[in-house]
Formats: sequence, C-alpha cells, structure tokens
Amino acid sequence: MAYRDLRDFIAQLEAAADLVRVRDAVDPNLEMTALCDRALRARGPALLFEHPAGRYAARGGATIPVLGNLFGTTQRVALGMGEESVAALREVGKLLAFLKEPAPPKGLLDAWQNLPRLRDPDRFEAWAYRLIVNACNAEAREPQSTKADTKAKKPEKATE
Repeated sequence: MAYRDLRDFIAQLEAAADLVRVRDAVDPNLEMTALCDRALRARGPALLFEHPAGRYAARGGATIPVLGNLFGTTQRVALGMGEESVAALREVGKLLAFLKEPAPPKGLLDAWQNLPRLRDPDRFEAWAYRLIVNACNAEAREPQSTKADTKAKKPEKATE
C-alpha cells in the first residue's frame, strides 16, 4: 500500500487502532521517553503527543506534535515500506544486504542472474529493461576485433 505522505500513514494507523493520540501536555525531556519506552516494550501502538509541554512552538505559537514509536513493531515497518506482511520484509532485507556488500559480477550473465528485479520486466521500468536487452544484443552482434585493427600506426618523421 502506498501512502501520499506522513499524514496519510498516520490516518491509516489510526484507522487500524495502531496509533494513540495523547492530548495531555507531556514533558518531552523525560515523560515522552518513558511512555514511548513502555509502549515499545509492550509492542504497543505508535504515540502522537499533540501538546508537548515546554516552549516547543511553531512561529505562529502552535505547539508542534511529536510522533513516537512510529516504526516500533515489524508490522508497522512493513506497512511503512508499502508491504502488507512482515514476510515481505525478508525480501527487502535480502536486497538491502546485497546492495550493502555486493559481489562484483563475473560477467553479464552473472549480473543478470543476481539482480532479480532486472529479470522481471513487470517489476522493473520498461525503458531500463529494453536498455539492458539492447545492450546484450549489441554485445552479441559486435565482431571480434583483429590485431590489424588494434595496431597503432607509427607517426611519420617530419622532414626538414
């Protein structure tokens, strides 16, 4: 599921009863931390503190709300990444692990096999898929260069 912005994500969490709005004034220094810690340990909902205590205000004088434990559970992490289930996060994790420490491909075929997104044109943008296929076809059509083509001509000596 895709979200337009953070407000949309918060609305979806609230509709799923996975967000609690705290309307009382709460001190950001110690109270918010304690409440967020307790909610996190209990695998509880995300907390939206609407009125933080103290002088934390926007230019117009309105208080700035604080959102805590937004990604406090794996289910909310999955939802935030647009996935419906936690199992889908495993694939995202594998992709991120590969991107963190990729092994250089041994050739074009190895690169093609190690990047599953490239093999599925439905999940990869059509122009990139065509670009890769055309590059592979062009490489297959190119004739092998001969030694005569690669020899550099010796410069002629200037006559005086």
